[in-house]
Amino acid sequence: MTQQLDKDKVYIQDNLQACENCINFTNQMTYGQFEKDLKTTFAVQHQILIIGEVVKRVSQKLLNDNLEIPWKAMAGMRDALMHTYQSADFYEIWQAV
Repeated sequence: MTQQLDKDKVYIQDNLQACENCINFTNQMTYGQFEKDLKTTFAVQHQILIIGEVVKRVSQKLLNDNLEIPWKAMAGMRDALMHTYQSADFYEIWQAV
């Protein structure tokens, strides 16, 4: 149990860092600037992939104890980006950030 708790802490720290990265990457940008800046859109997409992957690795207990967090939506966005990368919806990504 303690080992999984330690893993969960690392995963959540990774998730928080990825969220912070998304905010920092898009800070001071408008949506119009974001959708035209491929480096930023790709960087944010990568962070969203990390966020979704983390959700798939945390313990079921953590998920169940924090039902107010949209875990399923985070994992779903990761899956959508991974499987439809050629037609990523930049507006949906922008809204998520």
